Amino acid sequence: MKTKPAFESTVCKSCGGTGEFGYRSIYGKACFKCSGIGYKFSKRGRAASDYFVRLMSKRPADVQVGDKIRMLGFNAGSYSQPTYWHKVIAVKHDQPSNASSLVDGVMVPNPNVSIIECEGVVIHAYPDEWLRVALTAEQKAAALAKALEFQASLTKNGEARKAA
Repeated sequence: MKTKPAFESTVCKSCGGTGEFGYRSIYGKACFKCSGIGYKFSKRGRAASDYFVRLMSKRPADVQVGDKIRMLGFNAGSYSQPTYWHKVIAVKHDQPSNASSLVDGVMVPNPNVSIIECEGVVIHAYPDEWLRVALTAEQKAAALAKALEFQASLTKNGEARKAA
């Protein structure tokens, strides 16, 4: 059994909490129902977990030199890239983006970006993105307490309770 999550959840019925469910070429050994974590969040638990992650994140405009940003890894068959934390060494906000997107059949320029230079990587982040940043143990504990309080304020469907 994996570590019990902080937020409301149930043990995954497919894998019994192990996170593994036989080998499949797409998923490897990871259970396809819970993505290998061994549990499924309730609607209230998912909302609280998402809120917790948001509390531990910043918009690109708020990133400062010295912050550590998390870059998620991935697994693509025989090639995998682990998750890394990168220390920010320089930030340039409101830089023109060279990219454009197809919107309703018309190419439109993408919004300006923040160019965040880290040790070993340069990140081009759009204004509406959230970037996961490292927190101290005290900051993380405070964010968790706030997220658990938020969870307690939700209905079973993960929605805000109506005022009395």
